[in-house]
Amino acid sequence: MGLQAAARIHTSDVLNVSSENTGQDYQVSVSLPASYFHKPETTFPSIYVVDGNLHYEIVTGISRLMQLNGTLPEVVIISIGYPFEGFYGDEYKQFFVRRSKDLTAVVDEDYHKFLQKVINIEELEIETGGAEYFLKFIAEELIPIVEERYRIDPNDRTLLGHSTGGHFALYTLLQHPQMFQKYAVGSPSLGFGKDKLFEMENEYAKQFNQLPVKLFLGIGEEEEHSIFSPSGYLGTIVSVSAFYRFAALLGDRGYTGLEFSKKVFEGHGHTDVMGPFVTSGLKYLFSNE
Repeated sequence: MGLQAAARIHTSDVLNVSSENTGQDYQVSVSLPASYFHKPETTFPSIYVVDGNLHYEIVTGISRLMQLNGTLPEVVIISIGYPFEGFYGDEYKQFFVRRSKDLTAVVDEDYHKFLQKVINIEELEIETGGAEYFLKFIAEELIPIVEERYRIDPNDRTLLGHSTGGHFALYTLLQHPQMFQKYAVGSPSLGFGKDKLFEMENEYAKQFNQLPVKLFLGIGEEEEHSIFSPSGYLGTIVSVSAFYRFAALLGDRGYTGLEFSKKVFEGHGHTDVMGPFVTSGLKYLFSNE
């Protein structure tokens, strides 16, 4: 029997990045395309993935399969996670603490109580509303680092987020849409902070009539929970009805330059929708490339 060794994704790097904006350290995993070292003059599109501890492997695996038959062009994936050795015990709890602050646009005390109960982290302090600083980290610190280190096309960036990560992706879209040219948003927490994202979209519409991005919105059909269901609070922040409401708003605004598609995935719930969401989202966003 051979010696045990830590598993890793081939043709990938891991960077440890400290942020002045958040005061925290991040583990950034970078997946390179098959031809990266064989085409030294080529630059590649990039896909930035939040919740890297959860989603780096699935986004990398799906995208590499899609590249095999040309469904997706070769891309560089930049996954933003936290420097934990494992994903269990105290580090599992710390993951939810960290993402709760980084990915949310406003303080929501009800979310604090919900998370403490569901994840069983009553002993840990929960903070929300740190998206402004996390976005500054990505814009001012992370993007310059990876675009200097790797051959990445600065005019073809995608941001991908699911759940609270979808909340952050829409926050970015409504605050600094030009930072990314494409957005893949899955099961977004639209109700978080008493419908904060709806408020932000309304403020954006008062100031701008352009939204020159390509956007994919996806959610599982089974995510329409009653507020009286066992999911309780989760049912008030993630729902198919809120998803349709937000998509209708975007359509009614008639934003110049906006291309978007939405899909409700039959037979899928909040967690198992990730696979079809990534596949359909990337296929749509890169359909003309």
